[in-house]
Amino acid sequence: MKILRRTMLWLAVFGLIVPHVGQVSAADHTPAAPTPQAQLVDIALTSNNVLQGQLVDRQGAPKAGAKVQLSSGTEVLAEGISDPEGAFRIPVERGGVYTLSDGEASAMVRVWTQEAAPPSAQPAVLMISDPELTRGALGRGGMDTVIGWAAIIGVTAAVIWAIADRGSSSPN
Repeated sequence: MKILRRTMLWLAVFGLIVPHVGQVSAADHTPAAPTPQAQLVDIALTSNNVLQGQLVDRQGAPKAGAKVQLSSGTEVLAEGISDPEGAFRIPVERGGVYTLSDGEASAMVRVWTQEAAPPSAQPAVLMISDPELTRGALGRGGMDTVIGWAAIIGVTAAVIWAIADRGSSSPN
């Protein structure tokens, strides 16, 4: 009975470890998609339903010639090319929540027609294009992740071991 309990304990620990190893290796081999910024920005369209914006790099320099796409989910609805000052204009059929992306970075925007826009809506969006900029991330992996998983696995094993030992001391 004691051998069966210990075998089940180690199978449980192994089951906790294996799914996470697969997730980590899949993330290592899949190219990262642009991550939307955490904040939703309200933008008012122009009178002829055009979304205006400017694309800059981390230092604030305009990013010319970049394709900026407006999408909803996985469907690209419209796109524009940034001019030498980084300005872009994208025609939008109707208001809604969309993702703006230049391939390196993206932003979530809530687009309003001029008539429906709240007073807080901005006339244009400022996008910072930087593949290194990630908002809301909890570290970059590496040793911090390894130590964290080792701690979780160790605590889980200790709890399961304690439960198994407590059960084996009862007269059954």
